[in-house]
Amino acid sequence: MREVAVNEAGLRIGEDHHESKLTDSEIERIRSLHEDDGLGYGKIARIYEISKGAVAKICRYERRAQFPTSWKRLPTDDDLPRIEELRAKGMEWPEVSEALGIPDVRDAYRRLVAKKEEQEYA
Repeated sequence: MREVAVNEAGLRIGEDHHESKLTDSEIERIRSLHEDDGLGYGKIARIYEISKGAVAKICRYERRAQFPTSWKRLPTDDDLPRIEELRAKGMEWPEVSEALGIPDVRDAYRRLVAKKEEQEYA
């Protein structure tokens, strides 16, 4: 199981967001390069291979400026056997979710299985 940062609406933020390309530490470093070291947006953009506009928005705190209000638990591949074991014992999905402390474990399980099958056929 792993925990991901979420905002007040329960949506993933920062490096835990599904479309994130930079880690939280890279975001901090970008801001530090600009604020502390005085590097321009263009130079930072070349270093991180992102657009100058993206760097500008990061440095102006228009992007990646949310702070986590809570954490959400998500299953990993290692949790698949346990989920399958609980289901084989006759537990319904809400019971499995409660037992593992993971909201919506059914949807997460389906995504994990699909990802695993995709990797097997690749």
